[in-house]
Amino acid sequence: MRTTLKSLGVLAGTVAMLLAGATSVPAKPVVVGVVEGEVSANAQAFIDRQTRFGAMPTSPERISLYADEIFDEHATLWEAAGTVIKGKEAIRTAITGTLGKLPSFRMFPTRVAVDGNVVLYGAHNEVEIHGTTVSYPAIYRVVLGDDGKVIQGRRYYDRFTWFRGLDPTLENLFEGVRDGGSAPVRGTADRAAAWNNRDAAALIAGTGPLTGPGAGPLHTTGGKTAYLTRFFAKAESLQVRPGQTVRTAEATYQEWYGTVITAERQIPASFGIIERFDNRRRSWELTFDTLPLIAGPQKVEELYALL
Repeated sequence: MRTTLKSLGVLAGTVAMLLAGATSVPAKPVVVGVVEGEVSANAQAFIDRQTRFGAMPTSPERISLYADEIFDEHATLWEAAGTVIKGKEAIRTAITGTLGKLPSFRMFPTRVAVDGNVVLYGAHNEVEIHGTTVSYPAIYRVVLGDDGKVIQGRRYYDRFTWFRGLDPTLENLFEGVRDGGSAPVRGTADRAAAWNNRDAAALIAGTGPLTGPGAGPLHTTGGKTAYLTRFFAKAESLQVRPGQTVRTAEATYQEWYGTVITAERQIPASFGIIERFDNRRRSWELTFDTLPLIAGPQKVEELYALL
């Protein structure tokens, strides 16, 4: 089942702001997008709140909406290479710090997938950093309670996009990856093992065009192999296990969650990947954060100090 967000009423608040000329909404509205799957009442409640938060100007009311209405009292929240934030008050502190550094942050839904109490909220994010507007995609993966509040949240987006304009020495991990060449392909019955064994051929088998952070779409086996080879060159050790699986009529989403070791991070850091397999187009989309792959903890601190 595919339904436009507008027809669901999800963007009612945003549309009203556009008509009222609210300054938090960009002059060029992004593509509205769709919802995949059957939307329950609790999922609808979350989508409404998340969309309202994304379009609001930063203020104490915005922070209260995020902490008090979106998250459960005992919720957890995570992003790559970070420790799990536990409890609503800790989440309030975290979002206060983030919006303090990036008050212009705004977010608009592009593609939302729902399967029971699990929602993958795909978004177009925008933030102004030292006068430059940066845009990047994100997926917010949440598990909801019966009231539509988040019990467990995980954020997937590439923070490299924040910092590439601030530090010219920061490595662009997938720069130059293009279609071309060829490589052997074989299948696997265990995709987790393929990720953990750094088996690019097994991961590529049977997939369509690949889109991921920093590159794509890549149509050829050679292009996809080059992309994963570059990834595994940084992820010296990857240990992930299945997280949430979301299946809709349009696509299957698989979350992988665990740890990564890199040259700059010899102590395992938390890491995750979301794969999307489109049932009709056969496309293969990856969402993950490259920042833990290209920068160690000290470098990340230095980058945040530049914001």
